[in-house]
Amino acid sequence: MSVFYKKQRRILLEAFRFFKRIIQSSDEVWLLTSRFDPDKIRERFPFLRRVIDLFQRKVIDDFPFLDGASISRIERLAYLFKQDKQGAAVLSEKSLNIKKRKEQLLRLIENFRQKNGEDIVVYIIGSSLFDRRAVLGLCQENANLASKIVYIDT
Repeated sequence: MSVFYKKQRRILLEAFRFFKRIIQSSDEVWLLTSRFDPDKIRERFPFLRRVIDLFQRKVIDDFPFLDGASISRIERLAYLFKQDKQGAAVLSEKSLNIKKRKEQLLRLIENFRQKNGEDIVVYIIGSSLFDRRAVLGLCQENANLASKIVYIDT
């Protein structure tokens, strides 16, 4: 086993433990991802089939793809972590448009607030300029939510 493989595996396990801690300490988790459904790509661009197949040889597809089976695996795993509560909802194909991404986040938050009341704290873990701008816009346009959102950038 190479040193690179050991280090890569250790990094993956750390990320996995972090994911587990988030799920266990949250009332509800949404994993909103920009990944694409490879079946839709195959359908629209048949000449890319062989390339896409290379990304789907793992338990969970490599970026930028995430198929239904991979989503089910993540959701089942999250449910096991949670045990007595809901696991995580995986929502793929997050919009690349900042305005639409902000609207997606607002819909999720508002649905959660309706079920759980106004006294909530929303932690958003983002990883891109698009996430930062969407959350900033969300806070600027919704003053009542701004004090209830914690944004963490990876």
